[in-house]
Amino acid sequence: MKNYQRLMMILSLLGIGLSGCATTLLTVAVHEQKHDRKSNELVMRDQLIAIGRASQPISGYEDALVIAGEKYSYLVTSDQKSKITTQNLNQILQQFDLQNLSLYQAGWDTNLALGLVRNENPKNPILFEMKKERETQGKNMHANIYLVYRKSLQHVKPQDQAKLKQFDFECVKSKVELQCKLDIAVDLRLAQQVANKNQLQHRFKQPVDLVVYQTIEKSKVAQTAKNIALYPLAITFDIVTSPLQLIGFLTWKTPSI
Repeated sequence: MKNYQRLMMILSLLGIGLSGCATTLLTVAVHEQKHDRKSNELVMRDQLIAIGRASQPISGYEDALVIAGEKYSYLVTSDQKSKITTQNLNQILQQFDLQNLSLYQAGWDTNLALGLVRNENPKNPILFEMKKERETQGKNMHANIYLVYRKSLQHVKPQDQAKLKQFDFECVKSKVELQCKLDIAVDLRLAQQVANKNQLQHRFKQPVDLVVYQTIEKSKVAQTAKNIALYPLAITFDIVTSPLQLIGFLTWKTPSI
């Protein structure tokens, strides 16, 4: 009798265990199915060559930076949720030596960018996501980038560190230089190619491959990927370029902070 009761107890416990396993497996399966229903689809590519400002203010984008590309130009403003406003960014660019500043993107996006352009090998990519809001569809792109400041320790002055602290840069010191970064959420607004593309004073040392993607439901991939319309601002303007460099992804050669 005791053996029978013990056997029934073991079977009951085993049943509970199996039930738990089944629930876990079901949860994992459902999660994977939900995950697999979304896909990252390439929207467009361009090669970025310079950054600066429009020679004349652009209505609605008076404070925007302008990035010149081979196909289009891009008006750069801070995201509404960003702690750093477009005005803050302008103040930083005016108060610091641009030879010490560069724009980077966090390296963890590298695999996603390369996966979207499998048959090619972009050497210096930067990744932006097309915004999902219906009212901005085909107009605005979004990404998080780093504004990176690097300066030899022997040339760093107390006022440099005070200004970096004022704008909330995160800083560390290596053996030879001060390395600081500021995380900025930015939007790109598509515009027509700059009129003076062939007469730019400053260019990036290495062109940057812009990769724009959109996350969509797999059931809509076929129709969405073929029907994404781009709406560049129908304006023509010149750009006054800046020596500020856009580098692309953070690598082992750049600050690890």
